[in-house]
Amino acid sequence: QFLLEYSVLARVLAAQGAPDRALPLFDRLLDLAERTGARLPAIEILLLRALALRQRGDREQALAAEVPDTSGKLVLTI
Repeated sequence: QFLLEYSVLARVLAAQGAPDRALPLFDRLLDLAERTGARLPAIEILLLRALALRQRGDREQALAAEVPDTSGKLVLTI
């Protein structure tokens, strides 16, 4: 429940042009998803976080999205 509600809030904030308000929520959501082993939600949150970073003008940071996995790193390039 918590994950879904905050995910929706972060998406709305990003859609309203407030990436600075959405990014801390995406960071918290990502931490929670990683701690619980929820890989698909973690990847989705990373993509949304990257879009918010790009919206804010942080293109290089947006392109460096990574999600840990047991064999190393899965790097997502947008």
